[in-house]
Amino acid sequence: MFLKRIWNLHITLIVLGILIWLPDYLQAAPWKDVYFLHTTNFLLYLVGIVSLFMQEKAIGVSNPNVFLRSVLGGTMLKMFGMVIIILAYVMWKRETYDAASIFVSMIFYLIYLSVEVMWLMRKYRATHA
Repeated sequence: MFLKRIWNLHITLIVLGILIWLPDYLQAAPWKDVYFLHTTNFLLYLVGIVSLFMQEKAIGVSNPNVFLRSVLGGTMLKMFGMVIIILAYVMWKRETYDAASIFVSMIFYLIYLSVEVMWLMRKYRATHA
């Protein structure tokens, strides 16, 4: 099953969720909007599943351009998703938005991107070795 093969995304979701919750529970968090961070974490997880599904289908194709298009498509989907999430958050909160939460959400984007790249490199080497 596909969801069992992407255990690294599941672990990333859980670890980042704990890292959001724990400093807030201890009242030592530099960010104020925990709900925004949890929403961003979950949406990046869902987009990551869609992206890795597209890329796994493209790995088996003999044409390397298909794989490249799927990788770029997944990256653009995640990037535009983040832009939409942040713009919606800023428009919704107006003057009370938390810049630290936005910065942390961009770090989440980089973490999910690196997890995806590591998974792809491992999968590509196993397929084309």
